Amino acid sequence: MSVAEYKDYSCKELAIDALNIQNRIPEISSVIDKKKKDNDAYIATAVVFMPILAAGIKGNQEEAAQLALYKGQLNAIRQAAIMKDCEIIVQ
Repeated sequence: MSVAEYKDYSCKELAIDALNIQNRIPEISSVIDKKKKDNDAYIATAVVFMPILAAGIKGNQEEAAQLALYKGQLNAIRQAAIMKDCEIIVQ
């Protein structure tokens, strides 16, 4: 994400967008964690019983890409807020 995308935003709009994105991160992170745990259990079973089962592993690339996008957006918002001297906290 580019800070230029937020150049016309007011401090209030930056704060609202940052809050909305920050609220989505825990949900997508939990989906990634759940898929990892499911895959770890599936792999353990597949190794023990039948290596062909490893083909059933579900990736989390889509969720990881979404999480990276959110983090990029937050970084751009943080930079825009600094440039505008906004007093918002972007984690």
